[in-house]
Amino acid sequence: MDFLQYAEPGLRDYILRNSLPEVYEALLIGLLIVCPKDPLLFLEEKIKELLRRKGSKTTLRLKGPNLLNWDMFVTDEFKRDLKHLVGSYLKQLFDPDPEPEEPPLIDDLEKAYLFYTNLLKRKCFWAWMKYRKEVQRIKAANKRNEAKALKHYSQRKLKLAFDTWAEWVKFRKWRAALAVKKIEHVSDQILLKNIFEAWVGAVKEAKRTREYFARLERGDLDDDSDTQLFGQGEAKDDVSSLPWQAAIKIFMFLGIIDLAHCSQVCQSWKVITQTSVLWNKMDFYPIKDWIKDNGVTYLLRQYRPYAIHLSLRSCTNLSWPSFKSVSECRNLQDLNLSGCAGLTVSTTFLLLFFFQFFLFLKVVPQYWSR
Repeated sequence: MDFLQYAEPGLRDYILRNSLPEVYEALLIGLLIVCPKDPLLFLEEKIKELLRRKGSKTTLRLKGPNLLNWDMFVTDEFKRDLKHLVGSYLKQLFDPDPEPEEPPLIDDLEKAYLFYTNLLKRKCFWAWMKYRKEVQRIKAANKRNEAKALKHYSQRKLKLAFDTWAEWVKFRKWRAALAVKKIEHVSDQILLKNIFEAWVGAVKEAKRTREYFARLERGDLDDDSDTQLFGQGEAKDDVSSLPWQAAIKIFMFLGIIDLAHCSQVCQSWKVITQTSVLWNKMDFYPIKDWIKDNGVTYLLRQYRPYAIHLSLRSCTNLSWPSFKSVSECRNLQDLNLSGCAGLTVSTTFLLLFFFQFFLFLKVVPQYWSR
């Protein structure tokens, strides 16, 4: 132990007598290799173990079973991979004048230079990476702020445009409402004028219609009574030689079936039977028991423009075709359906639908069949 040559004699004797370097070496090696969780407790236990080995003796023996080795505090599981340490680090701890070290070799200098340059490059690279990340973060933040600013600016523009548009729409609505009021006023005036003119026209038309039907019922629309139906050379019988008005008066006493039969006698009688005044009043009551749909349909189809008064009272053999033909008589003023067994609710509604626009219509049903 060369490091003790510079120590004081008393201190050197004390260190050597108590084997302090070996004790320190064994404790430190055991502590560094085992690495216990509680180092103070480990040192305390190992010192107690040394005291037990020492017993009552004043010094530790360096030979025999109590030999103080450098690895005596290392457990067996660590001793397998442990190599013997050459020299001792205590010299560096206690040597006041260490020997000068040898100058480093060129290879060591190159390695140190490469290590330093690599370390410097690594530090520069990581500093550059940190700088790039910071720059990217700032750019991203600026981009987000720019997007927010653009969005805010766009919203402000939209709000301004919307407010302007809302004011314009409000003004246009006011103008449109004013125009609508004026148009409604003019339209109401025109409508009232048209309604009044239509009412006046309807009154005049109703008056003319009443006068027409009255004249038609009186027979004033036929030819003069002084004229004859045919000349002297064309007359075949006494009735044909009579004046027109006289012949009509005679035929007015005949019923519907008799008129139909007379129309088949000759040409002159056929012309007389086609006079409108003879078909103003059509009464089927005398033939109610045997008249059927085909007869009523035929007569109404031939003379429906002249029918003003129509009576189907107690005609039990009539059904839908007859009532449909009745609905086609647009000039009817008086209709008697009392006692018609074939009259139903739907048929009545049909007749009322077709006759709702005509004057002086009278429907007198006795009962309705279900």
